[in-house]
Amino acid sequence: VWTWGKVGSGVEMYEEIESARALQIGDTEKRLIAELKAYLASLYYLEKIDNVLSELQADSQELVTLAQDSSDAGALLAVDAAKARVTASQIDVSRTQIQTQIESILTSIETLTGINDITADMIDFTPDEDYFREMAEADRTMLLAMATSGSQASMQMLDHMINAAQAASKAADRSMYWYPDIALSVSANYTAPMTSKWADNSRWGVTVAVGLQGTLWDGGKKLNDQDRAESAAVSAQISRSEAVNTIKTTLTENLNTIDLALASIDYQEANIELLTSELELEEKKLELGASSRSDVLNKRIELNQARIEELTNRISLASAVYTVEYLTGYVPDTVSD
Repeated sequence: VWTWGKVGSGVEMYEEIESARALQIGDTEKRLIAELKAYLASLYYLEKIDNVLSELQADSQELVTLAQDSSDAGALLAVDAAKARVTASQIDVSRTQIQTQIESILTSIETLTGINDITADMIDFTPDEDYFREMAEADRTMLLAMATSGSQASMQMLDHMINAAQAASKAADRSMYWYPDIALSVSANYTAPMTSKWADNSRWGVTVAVGLQGTLWDGGKKLNDQDRAESAAVSAQISRSEAVNTIKTTLTENLNTIDLALASIDYQEANIELLTSELELEEKKLELGASSRSDVLNKRIELNQARIEELTNRISLASAVYTVEYLTGYVPDTVSD
């Protein structure tokens, strides 16, 4: 009839754990969606990088042929021809690495979606680059507040685990030697002989028993259990504080990544525009006999390298934006509409 709240605390502990687990399912789903978006964006840009590398391969191989012919004719040093071959080999290695990354991402997408034998041709996804810009322009103070808000599933899970640890500590405290369980037993009975005078000889009886159950000494086990439960409750509080700091740090790092990626993209776009103009000028000079095919190829290689750099920064940008979206739950109004 009385356990000093021990049973209730135990029930409360498991209810809090159950609530945390339920929230974890939804939070895991959100995280996996963010991962899937990042994979799809990366796949989109890596395919573009692979196409650029294909052009680079063709140009570098042609440059190697021209350099070798010039070396054979004595118009170019053998070491310069060797440098051209090394550059071509580096491009071949880079393309192999990109294709390996594409295959790895396709495998990850298969794992996330459960769809087997996925190929790049089956996927139709184009990153919303306007959305990336709008996320970068969002109020940083607001994003930080949203990431650590009590409405976030991650924060709610931590709160439930704190409550569970506190309930466990309370149950352990009420299980100490000086808190015996109290039990009450009540029973009634009736007896009568199987004779004609059964009414005169019948008997009623009521038995009331009160019992106490407790532990006098167990070698300190209950004391250790109590210490561990109290320590777990304190650790849960500390873990929440650490989690908040980790979320803030992760959010700040990704926001910095967004800023850096956008600055690099803006620079590369300007650089690509300049290199495109220089390439056009070099091609006109070639038509007039004032330049060489090698000069044109070198300028094309330089231009394509800038394109690859820009696409690489777009991968970093997309990944950071989707991480911020997961951490904060924020989506610009223009996108949600």
